[in-house]
Amino acid sequence: MTLLRRTPAALLLSFCLVAGAALTGCSADSDGSTLSVAVEDGDIVLAGDVADEAPVVDLYEDYSCHFCADLVEADRVSLKDALDGGRLTVRFNTVNFLDRGEDGHSTLAGVVALAIADTGDTDAFWAYHDRAFLDRADITGWTLDDFAGLAEELGVDEGTVDAIRDGSVVETWQPLLEANFAELQDLEGSLAGTPAIYVDGEKLQVKKDADDPTKLADWVPEVVG
Repeated sequence: MTLLRRTPAALLLSFCLVAGAALTGCSADSDGSTLSVAVEDGDIVLAGDVADEAPVVDLYEDYSCHFCADLVEADRVSLKDALDGGRLTVRFNTVNFLDRGEDGHSTLAGVVALAIADTGDTDAFWAYHDRAFLDRADITGWTLDDFAGLAEELGVDEGTVDAIRDGSVVETWQPLLEANFAELQDLEGSLAGTPAIYVDGEKLQVKKDADDPTKLADWVPEVVG
């Protein structure tokens, strides 16, 4: 993992915060798409036929973070459209700090996300990402066998499903979750938290939804215009 390895970044939002060891609060259809997914430098990279000057978005997220789930609900349609249109590249920097060092939901859901992304199956990853966040409350507490069943349902290859079920995905991918959070701490110090977004050197506080202040607003239109 190379810290600060990408284009200068700074679209930042952070609601689930950690100070030291204490949690301080939680202040498609692909037909015709060129969208691809891969794991690069510990991040899940999604990109289509990207324009030369399209922004690169680094999004730090924890699968136990309810604000991250709120953000997925707000941005998933416009983000998919922007990716398909080549208007940005997104790098999901998955972390597990809300597990506080245990192999809890953040870790299990995170390693499964990385394992599915590593297969290159864009449809399966996108469906998993939506399901894991939008149904977060329902699936928290799932075992790896449960996650393996979901991966199988999504058409993930047998070898990856087996690796999820036997737990070997944890050994393979957990260190990357921890490295991603260490990187976020380097960027933000003791206030590191999720969701956090960085885009091409510009910092932006993601706003609450104007129509429903209990929800987060979609950040994508502000980035891609």
